[in-house]
Amino acid sequence: MVALSRGRGPIDHVLLLGLWDAARDALEVQKRSASLPTSISFDEAWTMRDPAAPRLWALAGVGGDDLAAYGPDLASGTAPAFVVAGPAKSGRSTALVNIAHSLLASGTQLASATPKPSPLRELADQDGAVACFDQDDIGHDELEETLAVASAEEPVVVVMDDAEVLGECDARRVLRNLLEHGFDEGTALVLAGDEDKLGPSCPWPGKAKRAHRGLLLSPQERHAWSGTPVIGSASRRATPLSAALSLLAGAGSTSGTANLWQ
Repeated sequence: MVALSRGRGPIDHVLLLGLWDAARDALEVQKRSASLPTSISFDEAWTMRDPAAPRLWALAGVGGDDLAAYGPDLASGTAPAFVVAGPAKSGRSTALVNIAHSLLASGTQLASATPKPSPLRELADQDGAVACFDQDDIGHDELEETLAVASAEEPVVVVMDDAEVLGECDARRVLRNLLEHGFDEGTALVLAGDEDKLGPSCPWPGKAKRAHRGLLLSPQERHAWSGTPVIGSASRRATPLSAALSLLAGAGSTSGTANLWQ
């Protein structure tokens, strides 16, 4: 509560009302987060998507007052990218796998990059998986050749785990070009990595920030990637989601909360 000082009543009343609105908004965000399901399968979440969702729409999580599916359309926005950021053991690989699985389910071609062991490698044999880079480097020519088959009608999405490891990879110029011209060439990028290592100092991954959208797991009070306060703070822009979905129905389930910003 803020005490009102003499001679400045109107200004202090505005301040008091602003703080009241902020506290109310924070409480509403906490209530929505608490109402999320503790577990959900991929198949359950997939049925919650908009049937008219475009081909490059990807399932990032479920949330909202009516428990709907949320995710980005990689064919629109300010850059053809989406970032899953969080500390180690926060569930970012699980979230990334479900995003990849949703793209495959829509008939999108995928090229995966896993410089470290990742559950994303399990999708290498799925229909639509056109390449799998499982070393701590990606060759310029190899990635360029993989993306050469992409078009607006048959897009290719690069899905990358532990992206900070590949910051200086041989294909960094190809990845920078993807971030700049992907909309025209039918390519897009979904990357996951350590939130503290994907900043502006990280060569090409830092450029993915221009997409202004992503999934932030185990968020702190404020994060440089989104530039917005997180769950528990007074913000209408932060949307609580169930960020970790099970890969396949019957294969177990995981749970968690995150922020979607876009």
